[in-house]
Amino acid sequence: QMAEGFLETARAVNGNGTTAEKLEAELKESSGIVDAHYATHQATLRTEKERAAFDQLTTRKNGYRATRHAVVSLLMEGKPREADTLFESECVPKFQAYAGALGDLVKHNAAEARSGGERIIRLCHILLTIQALLLLFFFVYGFFVPLTAVLERLSRNPIVVRK
Repeated sequence: QMAEGFLETARAVNGNGTTAEKLEAELKESSGIVDAHYATHQATLRTEKERAAFDQLTTRKNGYRATRHAVVSLLMEGKPREADTLFESECVPKFQAYAGALGDLVKHNAAEARSGGERIIRLCHILLTIQALLLLFFFVYGFFVPLTAVLERLSRNPIVVRK
């Protein structure tokens, strides 16, 4: 999905792909799917760093799509040489920048997930320590309370053994 029709556009520019009209329809469909995924992800952004990375991704995505659309338009007009020149000079670098921005967002999300995982593990260690202390308390209570009760009973009324 992330390739956003890059390979299909490259094949069409080289004359090995589908027609420009069919390519445009495919690109529209794949862009809609990608936009839906991005809208879902945008709803989960919490920090300013995340928003900045996502904004950079959106800016580069829009630049790439505009150039890709211009390439497809040239193909539809029957200008494959101009389409190839535009594709190589502008579309490829913009796609690389777009892919780099997506990689940055993924790295940011991975770092945040790692940080959240570390917090969860730290909380688990705290809870295990509390459980161990409670277990120790109940063990001591369960052993010494009955023992003290028996010793107290023995000290008040000595047991007399009958002959």
